[in-house]
Amino acid sequence: IEFTLFSTTYDFCQHTRSPWWLSSVYQNGVIYLQPVRVLHERGTLTDVIRHEVAHRLLDLATAGNCPRWLSEALAIYHSGEIVHLKPQHRRDPILTFAEFDEALRQVRSQGELEAIYFQLYRVGRFWEDSYGSEKISALLQQLREKKTWEAACLPALGISATQAQRQWQDSLAPK
Repeated sequence: IEFTLFSTTYDFCQHTRSPWWLSSVYQNGVIYLQPVRVLHERGTLTDVIRHEVAHRLLDLATAGNCPRWLSEALAIYHSGEIVHLKPQHRRDPILTFAEFDEALRQVRSQGELEAIYFQLYRVGRFWEDSYGSEKISALLQQLREKKTWEAACLPALGISATQAQRQWQDSLAPK
């Protein structure tokens, strides 16, 4: 796994074209990190590394064919970074899986990103609780074979992508 560590936040921002509040970026097989000192001061160093390594592993497992929303959901869920996402940053309304990618492209603030990440954590937890690691692995294998997310669902999960989306939304309804 290739890492690029920057000595200043300015250098990180210039190289990745990212805002100062973003801790890291995964692009083209490389993990770019803010200065270790900065991540340590924020208390996020370990979680950020776990998050970005998860992206790399998902990228390898799917030969680069993992939808961003799924990669983010699983990375957030498995990294432990939920402890850094504050409850006041929840996002309403609940997004569909397809809407997450667009929302992530349009993020304009740290608070907005945290709100999306909070919801994606819930997606990751839903996937793990509902389908388990065996079916998620089967889905990743289908994606590796260059199937779309929609085409991969039925053979991997035994349900359509539409049904998976509906189950996710139903899981959020008040009991």
